[in-house]
Amino acid sequence: MINKLDKFNLKDASAPKLGIDLSSTSSATVATPRIGFGFSNAIELLIESDFEQVASIVERLAAKEVRGVGRIEVARLFFQKNKDLLAKLNQ
Repeated sequence: MINKLDKFNLKDASAPKLGIDLSSTSSATVATPRIGFGFSNAIELLIESDFEQVASIVERLAAKEVRGVGRIEVARLFFQKNKDLLAKLNQ
């Protein structure tokens, strides 16, 4: 799906537009969900158990910039979840 979009921001964690548009003069409001909808939120639970598969999916992203940000996000989450490994690398 990401490859079919004209542009995509992996760091944007806002809720997707669901086609609910309200007039600015309307007194009705729609509460925006506060949970994360970003790339990091989607892969966070998969990083520890399925790191290779997540990294493989990121490599298939078509846009070079999106692929680069995806690599950084995957690496950042991996090292956050594996702090002892990061400490060994820094020695």
